[in-house]
Amino acid sequence: MNIFVYGTLRPGEYNDRGFCGLAKEIKRGTTTGKMFNRRGRTPVFPVVDFDGEGTIIGDLLIDMPERHQEVRAVHRMEIGAGYELREIKVDCDGETYSAIAYHWDFSADRYNSTVGIQIEDGDWLRFVGTRY
Repeated sequence: MNIFVYGTLRPGEYNDRGFCGLAKEIKRGTTTGKMFNRRGRTPVFPVVDFDGEGTIIGDLLIDMPERHQEVRAVHRMEIGAGYELREIKVDCDGETYSAIAYHWDFSADRYNSTVGIQIEDGDWLRFVGTRY
């Protein structure tokens, strides 16, 4: 199973905590969507609408162990926060991969608040590096 991560689950980021180390390989990749900065219970986190137009930059975690307790724990955490699993296509240097990713369900927004500012270039690491 391949998982595309674009925010706090990226290697070395706050919610990684060894999660990315379970991948057989990690590749930088892009996919289609719109990314927003969102404020909620945590100071700041990204949400992505994979139905939107634009580019999302992230990392493809290749061949993740689907039944590993850490993978299951991350799924529970993300789904519990309001994300849903979505099958997407990811481009890595001209090669296309199938993956799952965490899509924000804007129609069922549990925080009942407006979407934060759009991160136009879809690069969370650049955004947090320049804003905080």
